[in-house]
Amino acid sequence: MEDIAKGERTRKFRLEVKTDKGWQTLFQGSCIGHKFIQAFEDIEVSRVCLCIKEAIGEPTIKNFEIFRIEDYANAKKL
Repeated sequence: MEDIAKGERTRKFRLEVKTDKGWQTLFQGSCIGHKFIQAFEDIEVSRVCLCIKEAIGEPTIKNFEIFRIEDYANAKKL
């Protein structure tokens, strides 16, 4: 979640994860905003990195959370 009190600043970002094969890009996006939600296939990772590649001013990430949804197949239908 980006603190949008001063506007949405993030313009380009990547979500990278570290697996047993090393770092890999899981997702690329263009804005985070107030509430960015993205679903992914199940993957085992040891670390996660939010890499902001382009922004207007200093981006302010207010909150960053990752959740595991047990039934991903049904979650995609929502």
